[in-house]
Amino acid sequence: MISVACKTSEAMENEITSDGHLKQARPEKRRTMKQRLRRFQAWVRSRLPYGVRFLLGVLLIFGGILGFLPILGLWMLPLGIAVAALDVKPTIRRWRRWRRD
Repeated sequence: MISVACKTSEAMENEITSDGHLKQARPEKRRTMKQRLRRFQAWVRSRLPYGVRFLLGVLLIFGGILGFLPILGLWMLPLGIAVAALDVKPTIRRWRRWRRD
């Protein structure tokens, strides 16, 4: 009698390592850069006051320009632009309203 073993999706994800332990696969929690950026923007918007957000954005942009130094990197440029942009649009609207009056 020939028996064919079918693996379930759970069994396919789990593997036995060389030392005999069962290695369970974790569900993938990969987020796209867009999702991470939106999450960070929401956190900044809820936690930091109006002027501090713009200052943080400018500092991140400056740190991105100095990307050749250790720790600092080009990843700071888009993040700084996104954080500073949270305050730029409302500032432009206020300035235009003030100019009309």
